[in-house]
Amino acid sequence: MNTDRWRYTTCTIEAIEDEGISTITVSGLVSPSVVIHAVGNNASWLEVTGAAAQVIDLRKMSAGFTAREAFDMVRAFMSNRLRTATPAAFIVPGGAMRPATVYCLLMGQLGVCRAAFVTQEEARSWALRHARRTRTPKAETEALEGPH
Repeated sequence: MNTDRWRYTTCTIEAIEDEGISTITVSGLVSPSVVIHAVGNNASWLEVTGAAAQVIDLRKMSAGFTAREAFDMVRAFMSNRLRTATPAAFIVPGGAMRPATVYCLLMGQLGVCRAAFVTQEEARSWALRHARRTRTPKAETEALEGPH
């Protein structure tokens, strides 16, 4: 199991990787400038851990941007780093399902697999299914390839 924490002025992000699934929990107010830094930190986290899918819990987050603005920020970052394309299941409060779904649909237009859920169980189940379909977790890859 791997863990990390990123602290920003207005929010905290905690990351846990276990069995090839990364779980990210966002707490506090997230501004556009935080998004840019957090997406970069997350991409680095995914490279280090080799997680094959993510669960991103946004239930304790307040957003200072729209779904379209989030999409534009992430799309700009994606041209620089492929790991942002790792399948991700978002956990959102019921009232945020519409903007989360809009974001997921926009990302889908880029071929990036995203989905929004209201429960941890649904999101984790989705992430596990997509992890098996898309990538071999880092530990398994290293075992298959042998030492470098």
